[in-house]
Amino acid sequence: MFIKNKICAAALLVATVSMGAHAITKNQSITLEAQIDDPASDFQVNATAGSWPSTPLNVLWNHTTNSFSNPKPIGFQVKSTENVTIALSSTAQLNNGKAVIPLIVSVKAGNASGTSVTGIGLAAQKIMDKPTAPATAVFVPYELVIEATTTGMKDAAGAAITGTPLKPAPGSYSGSVDLVFESLI
Repeated sequence: MFIKNKICAAALLVATVSMGAHAITKNQSITLEAQIDDPASDFQVNATAGSWPSTPLNVLWNHTTNSFSNPKPIGFQVKSTENVTIALSSTAQLNNGKAVIPLIVSVKAGNASGTSVTGIGLAAQKIMDKPTAPATAVFVPYELVIEATTTGMKDAAGAAITGTPLKPAPGSYSGSVDLVFESLI
């Protein structure tokens, strides 16, 4: 009987303690993506750092020098058995309502097999010629350079910013650079 009482008392103690304990739960969600290219594919465009930036890149305004501090270049590589062109699918700019900061988008070829292009626009421009031996197409390294410019800026009313020095209208700007790589394979 004594053992039964001890067991009942222990069970009652456990039940009492567990009623007083509360669990706090926090859930986190992580978004994942995977793009697996066929290594034998005739046309590929890949980021050299493993992936294209997934968080916004920052463009900063330096009030002391009256100039922009631009993001670091983004490395990528291209492989194709044919010519490759690059273009923007929309105008590259940062917007805050009607206020605009234009962006200059360029690619710098990492070797003689590629072609550097400054000021990429809506019209396609060639960045790589068809290899002389298409069966031996290799990756050509490039850097994507995005630079904010004071030339062509607009204020909150959409009017051209004038004066010396040119300064952007205050505010929070956002935008995207949408690139189109094309190879007729």
